[in-house]
Amino acid sequence: MDWPSLSVTEKKELMMIMARTNIPIKFTSSFLITMSLQSYSSILKTSYSAFNLLQK
Repeated sequence: MDWPSLSVTEKKELMMIMARTNIPIKFTSSFLITMSLQSYSSILKTSYSAFNLLQK
């Protein structure tokens, strides 16, 4: 990507995207538990595996 050739609007949008990617994604549950995206996806995978095992 050639930064100097981008329009001002495109530069602002890219700067906003870069700023937002520095903020980690966290899931909260009733203000009791805070989970990262990695731990949330791990729980979902484990739950899905258990569900499939019980279906058989």
